[in-house]
Amino acid sequence: MVHTLKSIGIEHGDIVFVHSDVGVFGRLADIKDRKEYNSEFLNACLEAVGDKGTLVVPTFTYSFCDCKIFDVEKSPSTLNYFTEVARKTNGFVRSDDPIFSVVAKGPAANDLINNLSTCCLGKNSIWERLYQKNAHNLMFGTKFDSAFLHYIEEYFRVPYRYDKVFSGKIKNGGKIYKKSYTYYVRDLKLNPEPFLEELYQKSLENKVLKKIILGAGTIMTIRSKDLFSITGKMLKKNLYSLVKISKS
Repeated sequence: MVHTLKSIGIEHGDIVFVHSDVGVFGRLADIKDRKEYNSEFLNACLEAVGDKGTLVVPTFTYSFCDCKIFDVEKSPSTLNYFTEVARKTNGFVRSDDPIFSVVAKGPAANDLINNLSTCCLGKNSIWERLYQKNAHNLMFGTKFDSAFLHYIEEYFRVPYRYDKVFSGKIKNGGKIYKKSYTYYVRDLKLNPEPFLEELYQKSLENKVLKKIILGAGTIMTIRSKDLFSITGKMLKKNLYSLVKISKS
């Protein structure tokens, strides 16, 4: 598995943001335990980036959106079991964003997650820092997609999203404090549905998207600056190029 990640360009020292759906790969040797199964994939990612690399895993909670306290240490990820395994694995540290938190492990972890903006998708967010570091967007078993695209949508101020402020409480290190965050949310009146086929094809044509089949699943990766560049060109021509609009 580590060899597979290296074959699509993941190298020691890289910063990698990983979206995952490892269940699509099917059985892994004789492993039957769910936690052990997910840990094998997580450890493969960590081994691929090595001691000098940093792995970043989303642990989104949308806590403030659901009027809940965000507990940095205890609030579970709402994404999938892989992200929960990462959250609970020793050595990973978590950002305090109550909507788009991530966990990270590696020498760049603290620089990536500390003192982030209260604008979830904008300037000085985790996404801008991943862009500045030109991190890999690794799609591990998932379809072609990345939360990083929402950062690009905010940068270009697409008309089917708008700023909305959410306020609530954060619990971190035994302290509880109030805070407000701005989230560039979808306009539900327009009901924009993701449509990434054109972006996917252009990324392949430009040879910046690396793709390989592993068992019943697919692994893909694209650097943040490449994804920003191709997406930006599309949005400059058509601000609706990443979605289909079907008004509700």
